[in-house]
Order: sequence, then C-alpha cells, then structure tokens
Amino acid sequence: MTDARTPFRPQPIDLLRARYAAAIRPLIVAQRVMEGREPPPGSKPEHVFDFEDGLKLIVSRELLPSGNVVVHFSASFVEGTAAAVTAPAGVGPFLVHAVESWQRLANTTQEPAVCFITPGKRIPHWHVTWSH
Repeated sequence: MTDARTPFRPQPIDLLRARYAAAIRPLIVAQRVMEGREPPPGSKPEHVFDFEDGLKLIVSRELLPSGNVVVHFSASFVEGTAAAVTAPAGVGPFLVHAVESWQRLANTTQEPAVCFITPGKRIPHWHVTWSH
C-alpha cells in the first residue's frame, strides 16, 4: 500500500487543513487522466497530504465519466511508520484509519464509499459526492 510517486513530506494537521481547499478547487476530468492526457493528481504537490504518522492521502475534486462530481481520495503509507503498523493488522484497520484521517483533514463527518483498489499496488480509493 505504498505509493512512490511523490516524496514523503509530513506536516502537522493544521498545515494540511490550510491546504485542503486548494486541492479540491480545480475540477479534474477523470477521463483525461485515465487516457493519459492529464497528469494524475498524485503528481501535483497541492493534492498530496503527508501525515506525521506516515499516511499519505491524495485528494482531488473530479468529474467522473458518469457526469457526477466527487471528492476522490486515495491512501497509502510509508514503510516503517505508525500508519504502516495498521496494515499488518488487516486491511480493515488501515481503511478505517485512512477514512478517519480524511475526515479530520476535510473537517467533515461524511462517510466516503470505497470505489476501487489499484490493482497490484493495493491502494484504496474513495469517492464522496461533491455538495458545495
């Protein structure tokens, strides 16, 4: 469940929260990313949120091929960190930790839905319907 696309640069939650609005401001057209016509959000620092416990969330607002607009986030961890410790206990504890961390970051109680897991990398992805 690690993602090596971006270096790990942890920040306190207050600094992460201060950057959240900028991550969901642009609307990313998911189809363009899937076709390789646009770089994925994880390659852009404004979408990457590295928590002090080793969790890495990549967050964006996306237009899906269905026409729905969602907040999309994925979660991975850095080996040897506290977040990595939740993974051996099972996928469930890691998923719960990732969702709770996103909720703290977004200052919300919304419950996201797991939409897919990246094949091979085992990186979970969630969607939350955009409501602003």
